[in-house]
Amino acid sequence: MGIPTIDISLFYEYENPSKGGLYDDPSVERTKAVNTLLASLSTHGAFKITGHGISGSMIQRVFDSANFFSQHKHIKKSAAGSRHKNGRLRGYWGRGMVEPDSSESFVVGPETDGQSPTPWPIGVRGDIFRMVMQPFSRDCANLHHDLLHILEEALGLWDSELVSHRASEDGEVHIEHHAAACAAPASRLKGLISQVEAQGARTTLALAFQNNACEEIVVLCGVAVRRWIQARLGAGVGGPGTSLRTVEDGQRSKYSVIYLGYDNSNTLR
Repeated sequence: MGIPTIDISLFYEYENPSKGGLYDDPSVERTKAVNTLLASLSTHGAFKITGHGISGSMIQRVFDSANFFSQHKHIKKSAAGSRHKNGRLRGYWGRGMVEPDSSESFVVGPETDGQSPTPWPIGVRGDIFRMVMQPFSRDCANLHHDLLHILEEALGLWDSELVSHRASEDGEVHIEHHAAACAAPASRLKGLISQVEAQGARTTLALAFQNNACEEIVVLCGVAVRRWIQARLGAGVGGPGTSLRTVEDGQRSKYSVIYLGYDNSNTLR
């Protein structure tokens, strides 16, 4: 059985999440969505969502902006990546510099992160790339925050019991360009499962996007959240393993986009 899709607009005060925050509503539809979420967490450690407020057109613009990787080498190097003292990666990373898989990537951090600013490429196309990625990064951070609240409701936790562990100056958008040699068969998760697992114990939630103007997002529970749930509730939570990798067969996309949220301390572990 595949990963279920949950319409999280049921959790918002308005049909469009951008117009209002989450609210309490003990409706039959919402209760059903909560039960589906819990079942999917137990089986897969992940779930799919729609009704989150990030439009398909916005997602498509992000993938379209990935033509940044086709720019001349000196343009890409103008946003050369750096690893800051706090361990965060930012900017452009050439093939094999982060992972030995012949892909190149760009990492976008929060605009408010003065300690680890994101370097942006020069030129008009660099400006366009920045103007697309910055609001997308903000939208992802807001959605990550809301999803933690939804998990609190589903798990019967106190308000902000998970959200309080969210790193406000953390969370990153990773956009990758995969070489043709890497286009091996993979699931619709675009080969991002291994990337989530590689980020270590700090990952709270990961949002995996699809390159087809599709508003459906795959949400993966990171190690931090899985361990926290198991420790606090004694509940088994599936990990993003084989069951996710075999959701639907297909070909790896030329580009992949994922948002990684992090916890702000060791308190989730």
